[in-house]
Amino acid sequence: MVATQGGDAYEHFPTSTKGVAILSVAEALALMIQFGSLMLALVGIMLTISKSDKK
Repeated sequence: MVATQGGDAYEHFPTSTKGVAILSVAEALALMIQFGSLMLALVGIMLTISKSDKK
């Protein structure tokens, strides 16, 4: 979901010089959300693997 929104943002503001700062902030937030969700997914996978290994 976040990846498609980021792609739309790139398509909507490719040549706008006024929206560069806004795009950079939105891009930073999108990257933080993506990496955060990725880390949560990796932690969940590692927890499930460790639980299945203990059994």
